[in-house]
Amino acid sequence: WLRILPLGASIVAGKTSIPEDGFRKPLRDHLRSVGFKVNMVGYQFNTKGSMRDGQHEGHPGHRIDQITQNLDRSAGSKPNVYLINAGTNDCQQNYLKMEGATGRLDSLLKKAWDLSGEATIILSTLLPSSNEDSNPGSNERVNALNNEIRDLARRLKGAGRRIQLADMNDGFITQTDLVDGVHPNGLGYRKMAAVWLAAIKQAGYEKMLQNPGDNGTPDDAPANSCDKIPGYADGPHKTQKGYGFDDGPYVHKGTPMGPTSIESITFSGRDKGRANRVAFGQMVNKGGNPDPRGALDDLILWRRERESEFTIEAFVYLNNGDGTFDHALKIANPFQCASLDIRWIDMNGDFLDDYVCVRDDGHLSVAINSGLDEKGSPQFKGIVFDVPAHAGYEGKHVRLGDIDGDGRTDYCLIGDDGVTKCWRNGGLGESAAYWQDFGIVFTPKGKGDIRGTRFIDINGDGRSDWIWVGDSGETDIYTNMRGPRSVVPNWLHATASHGGMGKPGVRDYVHFARIYPKDTTGRRDYVWVEAKDAGAEQVDHYLHIWRNDGSGGTQHKSDWNRYCDVSGDGKDDYLQIRPNGDVEMWGNIANPPEWNIRNIVTNIGRVDPKFVHFADWDGDGKCDIIRVAPHDGTLTLILNTYDKAGGAITWGSPLSVPKGSFDCVKQRWSLGIFDVAVRFADLNGDGRADYICMDPDGRTEGESTLNLGGTGGYHTSHLKQIKFSENKDRADHRFADVSISRLFAAFLTDHRADFLWTDKWTGDVHVWYNEGVKYEGDREDLQGSIIEWTPKGKLYNGVDAGPNEYFMDYG
Repeated sequence: WLRILPLGASIVAGKTSIPEDGFRKPLRDHLRSVGFKVNMVGYQFNTKGSMRDGQHEGHPGHRIDQITQNLDRSAGSKPNVYLINAGTNDCQQNYLKMEGATGRLDSLLKKAWDLSGEATIILSTLLPSSNEDSNPGSNERVNALNNEIRDLARRLKGAGRRIQLADMNDGFITQTDLVDGVHPNGLGYRKMAAVWLAAIKQAGYEKMLQNPGDNGTPDDAPANSCDKIPGYADGPHKTQKGYGFDDGPYVHKGTPMGPTSIESITFSGRDKGRANRVAFGQMVNKGGNPDPRGALDDLILWRRERESEFTIEAFVYLNNGDGTFDHALKIANPFQCASLDIRWIDMNGDFLDDYVCVRDDGHLSVAINSGLDEKGSPQFKGIVFDVPAHAGYEGKHVRLGDIDGDGRTDYCLIGDDGVTKCWRNGGLGESAAYWQDFGIVFTPKGKGDIRGTRFIDINGDGRSDWIWVGDSGETDIYTNMRGPRSVVPNWLHATASHGGMGKPGVRDYVHFARIYPKDTTGRRDYVWVEAKDAGAEQVDHYLHIWRNDGSGGTQHKSDWNRYCDVSGDGKDDYLQIRPNGDVEMWGNIANPPEWNIRNIVTNIGRVDPKFVHFADWDGDGKCDIIRVAPHDGTLTLILNTYDKAGGAITWGSPLSVPKGSFDCVKQRWSLGIFDVAVRFADLNGDGRADYICMDPDGRTEGESTLNLGGTGGYHTSHLKQIKFSENKDRADHRFADVSISRLFAAFLTDHRADFLWTDKWTGDVHVWYNEGVKYEGDREDLQGSIIEWTPKGKLYNGVDAGPNEYFMDYG
């Protein structure tokens, strides 16, 4: 076997050749014709090429030093032949005035041997260049470096190294064989293949070629033809130039609502004067609001039950929604809290705040809010709740907040130096099934006092923002935005924040809570609790409230991107939903990053874009618009009536779909833009989008929408369970047809959507291939599912954080 790693830049990748196989396909064909078995390896794969065995390590624009780094990508492939063409970009860029180029090339060769010690290196000289008009001196630099390459190859071969020169600049390939002065045309690439072939044959005659080492994958494995394997892809390529609408940085605006008085409560003995034992949290969902962002926080007052004990006595005052609170309900104490550091926050993602005691050693005691008891009071159930190791930190360093916006409170530690690191509360149950280390999520801002640091969702987007509260109640705010390449947030500094109370000593009496309803955004209001001595060891509480009428800091420009074939030409177009409901479209011309601007193609009204889908409902090859009711999953259809003649994109009138089968009881408001229960994908390959209803743990049911003999109507087939749970978060699942064999052989495509899980941390993509709808009798063997899924494991190495990755067909 020849396990060949082509290594270099754009010439190795095959730039300017059609298809983009460059020299690699004619070389492979020639090698096979003379009896060699060939397996091309590398991290890159050109989708515009025609080769099934087309892996390589050619990176356009890369210099020798960068090509050396690229070797790490393919370190595990253990080639027995390297084809190295490196240095063209050094000459074109006149990098470091060419000083040290030969030394860098020598380092590249030695690293290649370090990674695969028995390999033979076929080292090429550089092609002549003919772009002197635009890049004076480039060909002179090529000639100079070529002389050094020839000398380097002679020296290394004389020292016993397995190396053979492939001279690409001896007059056989001329400047007339170039397209743009740098890259070959088709004939030029075929000539390169002939030079490589002669060099490989010569290495064989000189008995340099050794059998390849074991890399864990047989060279004749199917993965070397069609099947997708991680790391074998062409890219990344820039596909868009950047466009969209966000809501800008957070700008705070507070509207004074006046003081609200609360009945007196006694703080006696050691508790005397502890009027700061006030908190806010969602204890009950009083109005039955299905949108957690529209929930209101209740008032909690607590004290020691007896002077000599640490047992807590707490009372909740239910929020009436108008700035007033109902009469007190006593909360049964779930356990003692010696530290007296009690916080009320949602630990398990059920949108009810739980009872958390932060112990002096930084550990947590947690009781889950399990709803109302028979007397109408909230009740709490103690659970085992472990936290990450935190040696050197105390309870005063613990901060709690939802960093990644999944509804579950994460565990954070702020050092005395202000550096904050966090761990994600992972899992789907009441306690943390695992902790994922965010690492450092926030660096100091020079405030000098960690006591002011809090994680509060100030703008109501479900992600905890960083707020520093000064001694006078003034604030500094950084909103939590989804970050690039990592789950660590991108912190956006607010342009306006709270002015404070203008007097010292109020920090501990400042709270942030959802006191007033606000168009279901969940913004936290500013509350200053003024405590007045009422005598007889009683303290009266007055709540001074400023309603939060601020805005911003909640959206990325890419949040409402959609990709779907609206024009019906077999390529996914790019759509974006504007805040006012306008849908803007760019037609796919298969020349990224260029698109055909189609401007505004429709307006869907002011609906939450999270519940707007583009999919081909009626099977005519064009994507329709499907609006999903956020409370029950029922549908409204807007059918695509475009005639494919190149004119305006047109749409039919909205059609209400009878509730019938399209009723997803799992469809409720959820946090984040990706956590939706209802999805649409073609499960059976008939060209029509099917209705999918997914549980929070990924278990999925489906409704197949079937044609009625070309009438344009449809009937449904209830598939019940189509996919059992993989115990992954629903927000990280996708449906897309990603089978590589279908990409290479369009006539074999079944158009069935596969099941994907994207790792939100690394962006790695795990795939289950859709093998089609089976029979009812097969469910037992398929763990209750009617569709057979073949687990393929990780097929894509992540290029960004999972939420930032999309799956589309460029055509």
